[in-house]
This record gives sequence, structure tokens and C-alpha cells, in this order.
Amino acid sequence: SSSSSSSSSKSRSGFTLITTIRSPHKGKIIEIMFQPLSASPSSTNPRSSGGGSTTPVLVTLADDNTFKRWAGQPSLSETESRALGLGSSSSSSVIWKGVDGGEFKDSYPAKTMCCSQDGSILCISYGQILTLWDAKSNLTLLNTLSMGAPSERVLCVGIVSKYLVSCTKSRLVVWDLITLSPLHEKSILPGLRISQVLIPPSAGSSWSSVSGPRFVIMAKTTPTKNKVAVAAAAAAG
Repeated sequence: SSSSSSSSSKSRSGFTLITTIRSPHKGKIIEIMFQPLSASPSSTNPRSSGGGSTTPVLVTLADDNTFKRWAGQPSLSETESRALGLGSSSSSSVIWKGVDGGEFKDSYPAKTMCCSQDGSILCISYGQILTLWDAKSNLTLLNTLSMGAPSERVLCVGIVSKYLVSCTKSRLVVWDLITLSPLHEKSILPGLRISQVLIPPSAGSSWSSVSGPRFVIMAKTTPTKNKVAVAAAAAAG
């Protein structure tokens, strides 16, 4: 089980440590991200729908195939802080606590995840399987998509507008999240290893061959001793 504690330790760089979470998962954390605020669960009612919550929510993914969401809870009062021996300085801090989570089939290793721009959909890859979760409430599994053979393990994902971008070592596929069908597929150039799908803040929300939603693919050349970063801008249309 995980536990969290409040702290007010300040580093030389000016950052302040406010929470330490011990053993957040049974396995090692492989990815971490913030869920967009528009659909984040509230700290007092984590299973409520979004509606523009201003409470930051953190999502963690571990190699034990579990994922969890963490929300900042109201801080202790000064009286409570003193009673716990935390000192008065912690009364202005926030304690982050787990609010919900989930897991998928153990036979498929978890790899990466992303959220839609409005925070309503959470996508997590397990092997060649893409899982889509309702991030507005209680993380209900909505649908699954497959990249094909077990060897086609998903390396990175990204959501722009209503389109999901998924990459394996050999190909890139753009999915329509409304019809749950692939729209475009491209082969990955030999010698490139895709590492990340980036969605710019001004990526756009409409689909067209001229000015459709855009994303950026980050890759590096192989072998690994030649670590040259390559950025490939791509239009979704």
C-alpha cells in the first residue's frame, strides 16, 4: 500500500518538497504525467465528472501493469500540523493522495500513456494493445484497439483533437476515436527509433488535408552510439 506525508523541505534551487509518496505501486514507475485540468477529478470527490476542476491530478503508470491518479488534498490546519509534529510551516502545503486507478491484462506489458487535450480520455498501451479509459469519472475501460501482432509493441502515443497517434518500431498509425478505425498508416524510416509523440498547444481541432491537427514525432538514429535527435513535424491530414 502507498502512503503520503507532508513536508516543507526547500532545495537550493528554490523548489519546495510538499509530499513524499512511499511505494506508490508494487512495481517501478515507468511513466508519469499531469492530466489536463478540464476533466480532472476533484480532490474531495475524485469520481465526479470534470466540469473545469482546478485541482491538479497526476497519473502514474508502473511495470506491474497498474496505473493510478493522485490529487492534491486540502492541507492540514496549523493545529493539526502541530499535533502531528509537522510544524506550522506545513499548514500551507498540499498533500497528494491516490484517488483511483486501474490495471489491464497481465500478459501485456505496460509501456506508455497519454491524455486527450481536454483530459476526458486516458490512453495506455499494453504491448500491442491500446486501451482507452474514461478519465472524466471512475476510469471505466471504454474500448481497446490493436496494432496487430504481439511484436508490434506500442512505443509512444499521443491524442490530438479526436485522433489517436500510435507508433511502433516499424509503423505509425492515426486512429479516429469516434469510429475507432485507422485513418492513416505510415512506415517508420529504417534507422529511426521513435521515442515520443508531442502535441503542440496550438495543434488545432479540425481535420483537413491543408490545416488539420498537427503533431511532432521525436526520434533518434540507430545504433544508439549515434544519438542524433530528429524532429519530424507531421500534419494529420
